[in-house]
Amino acid sequence: QDKFLQSTAAMYSSILYILAAVICVLSLLIIIFVLYILIYILLRNKRREHGILKSIGYTSNEIIYQTILTILPTSLISIITGLLLSKDGVKELLSAALNAIGIFRFGQSINTAYLLIAGIFLTLFTIIYTLLLSLSIKKISPHDLFNNE
Repeated sequence: QDKFLQSTAAMYSSILYILAAVICVLSLLIIIFVLYILIYILLRNKRREHGILKSIGYTSNEIIYQTILTILPTSLISIITGLLLSKDGVKELLSAALNAIGIFRFGQSINTAYLLIAGIFLTLFTIIYTLLLSLSIKKISPHDLFNNE
């Protein structure tokens, strides 16, 4: 009976890891999609402003840094809010899912260290992804923007 309980616990543990991995992948896909749309619209709407900034002496790297700083506060608020909600929300979600398959007592909670690591990873991912999407600023030429008007 002890071996049966250990094998059952190992099976449910692996199911929980798979579920956590699926949730992480879906979260990253949503972040990628939302950031892409947000940065694309931001860069398109500020194209002329970026050209003017370049013409008065700002470098492309300074404008990219400014774009990252524009996105970062909103991203940090959403990351912190999501992590705080997931602290209790994931436990309830897993409890409901396990109740459906016959496990009625689920007492595990998410380790705070894992949430902190996830928050750091998501913040770094947001910064790097914003940086990569903002590299198109380097292609903006003030001369071309003023000649097209």
